[in-house]
Amino acid sequence: MRPTPRDRASVASGDMSADVLPALPVALTLAPHRLAGARRWLEGALGWQAVEDAADAPVPPVLRIADVAGAAARGLGGPEDQAAPLPTLLLVGDDDPPVLAADVGRVLRPAAVCRWPAERDAVPRLAAAALRAPRRARTEGRVLRVGGLAGGVGTTTVVLALAGLSAWRGTTALAVVHGAAGVRAATPVPPDALPAPDLWTRAAPLPGVAGARAVRTGRGPATSVPVDPRIGLAVLDVGVDGGADVVVCRPDGAALAGLPATAAGAVVVVGEGVVPAVRLRALAGGRRVVAVPVSVRVARATLRGQVPAGLPGRWLAALGPVLGDA
Repeated sequence: MRPTPRDRASVASGDMSADVLPALPVALTLAPHRLAGARRWLEGALGWQAVEDAADAPVPPVLRIADVAGAAARGLGGPEDQAAPLPTLLLVGDDDPPVLAADVGRVLRPAAVCRWPAERDAVPRLAAAALRAPRRARTEGRVLRVGGLAGGVGTTTVVLALAGLSAWRGTTALAVVHGAAGVRAATPVPPDALPAPDLWTRAAPLPGVAGARAVRTGRGPATSVPVDPRIGLAVLDVGVDGGADVVVCRPDGAALAGLPATAAGAVVVVGEGVVPAVRLRALAGGRRVVAVPVSVRVARATLRGQVPAGLPGRWLAALGPVLGDA
């Protein structure tokens, strides 16, 4: 059954009377074992229509119905969902792990929650209430992208240090690194899995710093961003990328070529080189430039996985202003 033009116009305008609900276009994000039965009931008993979960679909959905496993697998609650939130009704089954259900609810922030199938008769009422509620875009914690103007300049160490500084200031922080450098015990996750609702729970604590944790995305940098609301700041190592929020460089030819083109809010210069500091500041165009020395102690701490607790205090203190400028 396809909703009539009158039905779609009424839904869009917020008219949720009983004669409109039977043609409701809904997107289903359900686990495979639940999908077929739930779809039969929604279409047969309620007269609703299961449609593609896309704003540009021939019949765009006005409501999403998801369950715990389906939402966790798809990573619902990510940046696209936050920018254009679709009202979501979350189905929770008796067999859903309570911790996962709580994590999904915390990230997804559904308009309503329904026990399935015990309370399925309440679905029309919950859906009508969800569609009457105002829809607002949501924002979670900050995301700070750190990139190098060349490889091997210390980007990963700066990422870990910034996460530690944030945690010491009272903001929970997640460092997202890749490759073999940094904290070897960091929890491995696929590059596209950062929107997982239980990411903070799975992340490995950074040694010696309460409130800071780390995950590792393998050989490639992250392709998505964390949305778990328990993460106040996510610091992402994006590899060689002059378009990051913070860029790391050595005082060399790569800095000469990359600094004029980058839009980064802050620049971290590691060590000394052929380009004088005054030249680097001129190329940065008024943005903050922070200089940190090449340190054997820093290198040793990184290799041992002791970052950031193993870093010298003065080395860390120089990076403090970067958190505010980036």
